[in-house]
Amino acid sequence: MGKRVIKFEFEDEDGGKFLFKLEGEITREKILKLLDIYELMSLKIRKEKNELTQLTSLHDKILNLIEDELMFREFNSRKLQELYEDRYNEPIKLSVISTYLRRLYDNGILDRKKDERRGWKYALRVEGRQTLKRRG
Repeated sequence: MGKRVIKFEFEDEDGGKFLFKLEGEITREKILKLLDIYELMSLKIRKEKNELTQLTSLHDKILNLIEDELMFREFNSRKLQELYEDRYNEPIKLSVISTYLRRLYDNGILDRKKDERRGWKYALRVEGRQTLKRRG
């Protein structure tokens, strides 16, 4: 009987190709080990993609919410938190909202002014509106 070979090939969503080759005595245990390796790689790839997607999607969700709901109005972090939780049906900490608002202010997309009773008030700058339009 000739040499037995099993090749297992798959491609991920980004076009990366993976090839596993098993030569010699092929047993059920060896095939299961090969499938375990594939499963671990797939889980790691999916986890990394989910982490990247979450990082960018939270930023995008906040920008989309400001663009859709608050384009021509002043707002504070609590208002944005309420709108976010209503729209996306998921909780978000006020500190996270505040961090994103500060970054958007630092990047020149938002204006802010001190409100004596409620902390900071934000508004989308005219230049910020143009930035959002170019983004979409």
